[in-house]
Amino acid sequence: MTAEIVIMNKEAVALAADSAVSLVTGPAENPQKIFTSVNKIFGLSGNHTVAFMIYNNAVFLGIPWEPLITRFGDSLGPAPFPALADYADRFIGFLKTEQELITADIEKQYFSSVIYTYYLSFRQIFQQNALEIIRVQGVISEDQIGDIVAEKINEVYTKITREIGRAHV
Repeated sequence: MTAEIVIMNKEAVALAADSAVSLVTGPAENPQKIFTSVNKIFGLSGNHTVAFMIYNNAVFLGIPWEPLITRFGDSLGPAPFPALADYADRFIGFLKTEQELITADIEKQYFSSVIYTYYLSFRQIFQQNALEIIRVQGVISEDQIGDIVAEKINEVYTKITREIGRAHV
């Protein structure tokens, strides 16, 4: 868990974050590794008095945030932007167009890993539902399998659509 705090007044801003991060990797019996000295605040240099605070995920498409933020800062030039929102818009645009760190191969690999993760989750759900029908009825038909798959995919689709709707409100 990350703890971050921002204290502001008319004259100054103070940022603070804890320095521990937990990674879920490794074998099932010990999947978590904790690092106790990780940077979670990254300031831009020069006339750009803006900082990024990292929360939840230490990487973007498998790339650590630090080199992305550093390269973004290097791309800005000397003149500061008039508003913080300009930095946010420019950073999102940077992430969409950065091709040296975020290559097409990295995007494909990340997309494949996300799809595979969803596939494994769906497969587990399908198997659990199918095994329950087999336990009760002793057998399962292809139509029942199709119904399970359609029902679970529709449930996920409905949930995602609802969340997207909330995000746009």
